[in-house]
Amino acid sequence: MWNRKNNFVILTTVLSSLVLPSCSNSATRQTVEHCPSFYDSALHKQIFTHLDNRPEFPGGDNALASYLLHHYRILDTSEGFIGTFLAEIIINEEGKVISVTINNKKSNELTNQEKEMKVVILSFPNFVPAQCGSTKVAYKYDLPIRF
Repeated sequence: MWNRKNNFVILTTVLSSLVLPSCSNSATRQTVEHCPSFYDSALHKQIFTHLDNRPEFPGGDNALASYLLHHYRILDTSEGFIGTFLAEIIINEEGKVISVTINNKKSNELTNQEKEMKVVILSFPNFVPAQCGSTKVAYKYDLPIRF
């Protein structure tokens, strides 16, 4: 037989199930809010610029340098090869490179050498993803490269 005590237990259980998920979502939002970010309208993503844990190339910085040395080809020095690149890379929540800008140029302004560098960077294996708190986030990574 149902009584007031049983109704109270059921009501408390239902209310707890509604309140607890919203608490966990609030905690997730708080951990992400302390990291500076901007909205990239072309990628339709929030991109973070300063984090608790930056993305990491598999094997670290030495492995990244080795990857570039083994995969990048100098094509033709007569076309104005500059030897220095500033690559702005967007790495998504899974660690995949999803966008590359070389020397602040649009794609149609890139030299063949810069196009080659962009191809190599887009072929990077997945990074260990960036994190803000315990949440994996997309990250803008400036990578200076000198040959």
